[in-house]
Amino acid sequence: MHEIESDEKRNSNFARKVLCKTLAGEDCELVTITSKDNLEDFNRRKAVILTARVHPGETMSSWMMRGILFFLTDPDNYEAKLLRENFIFKIIPMLNPDGVINGNYRSSLAGCDLNRRWKNPSKILHPEIFNVKKLCKDLHLERQLVLFCDLHGHSRKQNVFMYGCDRQNNPQACRVLPYMLSKLNPYFSFEDSKFGIQKSKEATARVAMFKELKSVDNVFTMESSFAGVDIGKDKGAHLTTEMMETVGRDLCRTILIYT
Repeated sequence: MHEIESDEKRNSNFARKVLCKTLAGEDCELVTITSKDNLEDFNRRKAVILTARVHPGETMSSWMMRGILFFLTDPDNYEAKLLRENFIFKIIPMLNPDGVINGNYRSSLAGCDLNRRWKNPSKILHPEIFNVKKLCKDLHLERQLVLFCDLHGHSRKQNVFMYGCDRQNNPQACRVLPYMLSKLNPYFSFEDSKFGIQKSKEATARVAMFKELKSVDNVFTMESSFAGVDIGKDKGAHLTTEMMETVGRDLCRTILIYT
């Protein structure tokens, strides 16, 4: 983020502020990326919310997020320009800074798995989740929310894939965007993606926000393997940081095609 801020061209569409203070008094930062041109059409721009690093040990989520940040702020990329002109991106690059700073693998400073606190977060114990949830609901009321995606790492499966929800009366609705992403990115596997609402996951970001936002189909957890890929031309290779960055980039490109 410092690198983007220090680049005069990239910084023109980039703003950062403190969303809230964590339990330890650290900054949980919120990044906004949108075009500052044609502000007369600002109110018609739809919203996208992207978050990462709720589990401190899942560092691959930060690499996918880096791909998102550098793609969306690219001053010379036409697709990125179209996205900035038509959407407001609200991005929380690190949802659990306390856990990262203290070297935790999965929990916050309070010893909580913050991705099991979305159903009823405490403003005091889980301020990051409380404030991001409020941001989601407020943005959806203000302008249509097209996508909510929380980035994670997965220690057992290979490839990059998504967990989505399911609408019984329209089962394809939650599957279209991941399917499109699988056609754009060679490391993303639609076959490894799963869709459904399990009772044990009711307090996760994916299920809680899908139920509360109601009309938003695209509420996902995106997982990158700790290991490698068993698909495509790089089958058998370990996922590199560059590969993970392309997934973040192509997630953004998919939004453009999808809409």
